[in-house]
Amino acid sequence: MTNFSDFFQIPAIFYSIIPFVSILFFIISTQLFNIILVVSRKKNISVPFEERSTHTTWCTNLGGIVIYFGLIFSFNIFGAIIHQPEVLKGLHYFSAATTVLFFVGLKDDLIEIDYIKKLMGQFVSFSIFIFLIGAKIHSLGGLFGIYELPEFVSISLTYLVLFFIVNSFNLADGIDGLAGSISLIIMAFMGVFFYINSAFTPSLISFTLVGILIGYLKFNFSKTDKILMGDSGSLVLGFLIAYQFFNFQSYSNQSFPLTLDKNIFYLIALFSYPLVDTIRIFFVRIFAGKSPFKPDKNHIHHLLLRKGLTHMQATAIISVSTIFILAITHLSNKLEFNLSFAILVFSISLTYLLLIKLKSSFQELTSDLNPPKQLVNK
Repeated sequence: MTNFSDFFQIPAIFYSIIPFVSILFFIISTQLFNIILVVSRKKNISVPFEERSTHTTWCTNLGGIVIYFGLIFSFNIFGAIIHQPEVLKGLHYFSAATTVLFFVGLKDDLIEIDYIKKLMGQFVSFSIFIFLIGAKIHSLGGLFGIYELPEFVSISLTYLVLFFIVNSFNLADGIDGLAGSISLIIMAFMGVFFYINSAFTPSLISFTLVGILIGYLKFNFSKTDKILMGDSGSLVLGFLIAYQFFNFQSYSNQSFPLTLDKNIFYLIALFSYPLVDTIRIFFVRIFAGKSPFKPDKNHIHHLLLRKGLTHMQATAIISVSTIFILAITHLSNKLEFNLSFAILVFSISLTYLLLIKLKSSFQELTSDLNPPKQLVNK
């Protein structure tokens, strides 16, 4: 993997304050989310009450505007301060790719577009990512015995991985707090890793989003002032996660202060829920004779709601499961490659199989709770 994220030397005084960016953007995002609420109510912009997304209380799906604005605002402020040509070049390309996805998602949030047009917008964004930023999967690092890849295979596989990550994350945005919580876990992990390795741009992205996501979850779990991130938010966040994954994969030698053996396993662990849920739901839909892109209520998080859990409880269980799988991955990291991979696959399979198969125990534990009233489909 080409190391495209380490953009030369950054003045120490600016680099040292990056972790505090989270606090700044939590404050900023909270105010911006309040503005979104006021404008959405005044202009009557809300999620429609329809079979596809059975909301029973008012909410707006324009939260992605704050996620996008916060990221671009952060890029511009720090880019203007630093005056490093290579940093600015990378930020400009990345901003362009993110902007394409944001407007594709925003249009879908407001008037809906078919998935072909959404895929075309993603193709443009991913092309900027691959050919201008220079991100490609050059090697599988020994996974399945494969190392260096031919150029055509490298580019094709990169497109495929980007499409899968972005769209599987979009599909996972199905209940309150889930997409935000998964993103928060990933960005917190990545932020610490990149900060230790003095990688300015990816650590800036991570800590900016940590602050924004904490602010978002406050409103996403609200009963009276609920905000959803919409496709404009989930597409942008999925792309940012993919960008961080590609960056993380490039830190695989001992020239950095912190490296992790078999770092591709950490990526699989962090993204385990969208990975498993997307593969599972596609097979379920295909075997049922339906389009794999047709929304329904058969995601794992929907199954948990039908067992009597609230949105917050289901989100908490999935989040804890992700952290558990990540911990198992780290503990088995020093083992032989194939054994580590087998343990990872087993822990993921067992964890989510248990979530799917759990029955009356959840209902007994939550018998005093009201049945969940909201289901969002992707």
